[in-house]
Amino acid sequence: MKPNASPYLGFDKDARGVKSLWERFNAGLIDTEERRDTYQQLLLHEWQRCKALGVDVAMTMGRRLSDSEFRLRMQAEQLLLETAVPIVRDVDRFLADVPGIMILIDRSGCALHISGDPRVGEFAASRTGIVVGSQWDEATAGTNGIGTALAKRQPVHVFASEHFCEGWQSWSCCAAPIFDADGHTVLGVIDYTTMASDFREQALALTVSVANSIQARMTMHRELERSRLVTAFSEAARRYPFDDMLALDHAGRLAIHTPSDRCRRIAENWASGGFEGTPAVRETFEVTAPNSESRIGTLILLAKPASYDRVFLPSNTPSSLRDAVEPVKRFGHFLTRDPDTRRMLGELERVAAADVNVLIIGETGTGKELLARQLHASSPRRAEPYIAVNCGAISEDLMESTFFGYVRGAFSGATRAAGPATSSPPRAARCSSTKWASCRWPCRPRCCACSRTAATSAWAPARPSRRAAASSPRRTATWSSWSRRAGSARTCTSD
Repeated sequence: MKPNASPYLGFDKDARGVKSLWERFNAGLIDTEERRDTYQQLLLHEWQRCKALGVDVAMTMGRRLSDSEFRLRMQAEQLLLETAVPIVRDVDRFLADVPGIMILIDRSGCALHISGDPRVGEFAASRTGIVVGSQWDEATAGTNGIGTALAKRQPVHVFASEHFCEGWQSWSCCAAPIFDADGHTVLGVIDYTTMASDFREQALALTVSVANSIQARMTMHRELERSRLVTAFSEAARRYPFDDMLALDHAGRLAIHTPSDRCRRIAENWASGGFEGTPAVRETFEVTAPNSESRIGTLILLAKPASYDRVFLPSNTPSSLRDAVEPVKRFGHFLTRDPDTRRMLGELERVAAADVNVLIIGETGTGKELLARQLHASSPRRAEPYIAVNCGAISEDLMESTFFGYVRGAFSGATRAAGPATSSPPRAARCSSTKWASCRWPCRPRCCACSRTAATSAWAPARPSRRAAASSPRRTATWSSWSRRAGSARTCTSD
């Protein structure tokens, strides 16, 4: 006898001997101490399990779901139907003269689609109740090809009297499970059923081949789903650049996350099968297929941790006056236990000592200008003025004059000369350009020039170059003349 590599496979089928064993089992005449071969021990074990589940051994007709239940089941398995039915129909072309039917089953054991020989299909429906919507899991119908393949998660061949219920013992059922792209999750079963007298040895190989074809096509579909999920995650990450986010696939598995320490810890806990404290969720977004409403994943926007709240030292100075004249003295005035915030503040403190330009990006109200003031207060130029410029509030025509000064008569209302941005020359000052998003497009190239670092370290009163004086009767100082004279490092903040 061949080794039992898989349940019901590798044994010589003995329909008469098995029928006698089945009758003695149901009559209570089986001696549990009697020595038996592996094949009989397997069958008795399966039948005992079905009896413990309360399956009626005298059942002759399969149980059918109600129409409403079946509609819900069809809707839930739309992807399986779209993937598997074309493959099953393609195989049908080569089985036109074979007396059998091929059945597509979902993961619960419900028949979703039946094709094959019409005469066999009609006979199976009238005699055994094998119709779409019928239920064939082991808890409902006992040992059978469909239910046993679901239970064992591997191909099986249940022949004639090997079935537990008397009504199925005239059939031969070869079935193979259909796995999802991960190779572990069972999506359903492909079953090929014939009369026991019409059994074909190739039937089991046929079902395995069809199941593998369905799995291969499902893998391609899952790759497309993952690509769309990653695209949706990237778009959401651009909308929420400072938040932690997780992306779960259709099965609730973690697919991708933001590269933060917090998300990495969550991913490690997820992989180990649990959480050390469930993270608070701020918002969720369902990702659906482009041509249907089927869900392909979920984006989870995590709430800020409880330790994220920042506490600022109180001050009796009115806020408007303090913002105008008083820079914050040091980075230590930020109090937080959030590790990401601490790391950011540490990096800014190191950058402040360098003679480099800094671009601070953040949503409105997140404290960009406060950080810019901190950079100035921690820089070697802390004793010099700090200038905050709202780019959105400056007229397009007066951009250069506002930044670099003007002479009397340069424009309407210029009754006297003025220095750049303030009435006194700002030696090595730090300029903060705010509200970049509200700045008009023609002004943006001019604002960008403000972020360039000049070569010298002292500022001299702006004087028009010869070229500017010759070409402009208003004698407005040019960008280049001021840029050569101003030796300032600048911080630009943007919404």
